[in-house]
Amino acid sequence: MLTLLSLSPILIFAVGLVTFRRHAFGVAAASFAIAVLLALGIWQMLPHAFLAAGGKAIIIAGEISLILFGALIFLEVMRAERVISSLEHYLEKFSKDIRVQVILLVWFFGAFLEGTAGFGIPA
Repeated sequence: MLTLLSLSPILIFAVGLVTFRRHAFGVAAASFAIAVLLALGIWQMLPHAFLAAGGKAIIIAGEISLILFGALIFLEVMRAERVISSLEHYLEKFSKDIRVQVILLVWFFGAFLEGTAGFGIPA
């Protein structure tokens, strides 16, 4: 029963977005309210510990937002310089099958990760 209670904010968020097609902000607010009620009411979490956990969550969300923002800027720069169309051209030259292209891209990305982490590190 406690497992279902602990999963209820996530389930409400997923069901609200997917099944009922509500706005993400409203569903997130309802999910947050349920998480607050559970933390303070059911599990008797101390308010300062709850605020500290919320602050850490805001910092982590900010870091993720910065990473996504940088990735989107990088994508737009690559589109402006027509790097993506060049990549599409060469991949289509190699094979017209999109599955083969995806396998190649994943393999190259794995090699890139291994090279940046240091050789010998499995990607």
